[in-house]
Order: sequence, then structure tokens, then C-alpha cells
Amino acid sequence: MTMPYRKILVIKTRAIGDTVIWTSALAALRKAYPEAEIHALTYGMNRDILLNSLLIDKLHLVDAKSKTDFVKKLWQLRKEKFDLLLGFHVSGSLCKFAWLTGAKEIVLHHHSLQRTPFLSSKKVPHAGELEDAITRDYRVLEAIGLPATKHELTQIDLKSEEKEFAQKLTREKIIAAGGDPDKKRFVFLPGASYSLKIYPKDLWVQTVKKIRDEGVFQPLVLCDQKLSKEWNMPALCKELGVPLIDDVSLRQFISLISTGAITLSNDSSPGHISVALDVRTHFLFGPACIGDWFCYDPNRHTYHRVDVPCRIQGPRDREQFQFCTVTECSHHSCMRKIDLSGIKAW
Repeated sequence: MTMPYRKILVIKTRAIGDTVIWTSALAALRKAYPEAEIHALTYGMNRDILLNSLLIDKLHLVDAKSKTDFVKKLWQLRKEKFDLLLGFHVSGSLCKFAWLTGAKEIVLHHHSLQRTPFLSSKKVPHAGELEDAITRDYRVLEAIGLPATKHELTQIDLKSEEKEFAQKLTREKIIAAGGDPDKKRFVFLPGASYSLKIYPKDLWVQTVKKIRDEGVFQPLVLCDQKLSKEWNMPALCKELGVPLIDDVSLRQFISLISTGAITLSNDSSPGHISVALDVRTHFLFGPACIGDWFCYDPNRHTYHRVDVPCRIQGPRDREQFQFCTVTECSHHSCMRKIDLSGIKAW
């Protein structure tokens, strides 16, 4: 039986993609406590993920680079008099300072610990076990009596005017590039947090050409300014005859992804955003751990990955939890061996 919590603080201070993944657990929490006042604390860079979210009532932000800012925020939130604090994939700082919030109950899950952190009022099941990121978040909910058997879909909530903006801009860009704005869109998301997670440029170009030449979908490229400059995207997309959008805010970027029927993304936040917008998503997994980060219905979304011997970190008996942490690589086999020549859009 669940407790009648009236005021809940949820905390997850992780990167954008992990914050998108978090929305599954937040949806389950909202479903279990529809009348509760739910506050969320996360990094400022995650603001656009939770902006206007139906899953929370108030959003609190901290500087990702400042431990002092984080600790001060915990103390400031004390005045809210929370019944419950839920810490997801917590940092060492939260393990030490969660008590500053004054929450009546505290539940903390630290991914790397084989035990529940000392300040946690309740034991979190399966502490330290290798599980996908959504399941890990649900262990926190399980500690307060919520079932972890069925996962809610991740979600990002857009306002109607944001959707209208996205449709208008994409139509204009597609028409300007000589495309068909009425075709379903195949959205290419070539960006990632670091270079080795990015599918190589020449292979991206081959895939864009394939989708363009098949003529079933209208290609559309969305990327950040940094990658656009590195790859000279304006000239490249002009040569390919496909529209490019590379100069919008994160929130606008999110709305543009929502116009797609299908996306192709690296193992990075754009792919997780695509899933949360209910757009069919192809993920390209290179050096990172697929066991952690592909946590979706394989009938709706899919991934492309090859087994390579150079993922030397992680348990040898669980290949899907093996990964690579090098910052430079001469062969980039984990990505270059992925063959998209037969890619299908369902």
C-alpha cells in the first residue's frame, strides 16, 4: 500500500538524455499520486526537457558546474516542507546532503553502490545491479511501494504554438530545398555529446542519399551549430538537396524533431528526445553501453550495433554492458562497421 504523500521532491542531476529517460518514472509517479504537488530539481541545461511538463508542478534548476549551488538549493528547498524526497541516479553530494531539504522521508539510489545510501529512509531493491536506465529509476519507486513491472512511456510536452512553429519552419525549409513538405519526414540527427559517438560523416551522407533517392520519405537534417560548422553542413546539405536546420534553441530543436515520422540518431540525447515525442527512432550505438541506454520497446524503436573487441570496460560475461572510454580512435570500428545499406523505416 502506498503512502499518501502530498508534496514530493524528485531529483536527478544528469545529462539531457538521462533526464529524458527519467520522465518515464515521473509519469509513473504522477499516475500514482495525481493530487500530489511534485517539484523537480535538475541541472539548468535540462530546463527545456521539463518545461511545461504535465508530470511536475514546479521546476528548480542548479548550475551543473557548482557543488556549492547544489547544496545551497537543497537548503533553500527546506522551506517547502516536503513529505518525500526521491533521488534518482544520485551523486555523492546528494548522498551527503539530502538531509538539508528537511524531507520527512528520503529515498536515494546511487548507481555505483552495492547498497542503499546511508541517508535513505527506505531500502532500494537491486542496488548496484546492472540494469537499463529506466529500470534503475523504477527501483526508487519500488522502494515506496509502486510496482516496477510496467514502464510508462517517456514524454516531453509541447504546446500547440510550439508544434505550429515547427511545422511552419520545416515546411519553409523543405520547399526552399526543392523537397515535398507533404511527405512523411525522415529526420537525421547526426549530433552527439562527443566525437566517437557520432556516426562518421561519409556514412551519414550515404544514408541520406539512400533515403533521398528512394523517395518514400522527405529527408530533413537537424543538428547543432558546432557540428554544422565542423562538417560544413550548409554546403553539404545544399549539394545533397536536403533541408538543414542548425540555428535554433534546444526547445525549438525538440519541437522540430516532433515533425518527423522517423528519426536516425546516434546514442545521444536527440534520440531519447525523439522517443519521448513518440517518433519511431533508429539508434546508432558505438562505444557506449547499450545495456544502459536502449530501454525502449523494440517493436517501436530499434538500434544498430556491432560487437567489437575494443569495448574493454564492463563485465566480460555481459556483452551488452561493455563499453569503451577512449577519447581518440584511429579505426572507429564500433561505428564504421555499422551497415545501414538495408535500413528500413518500418
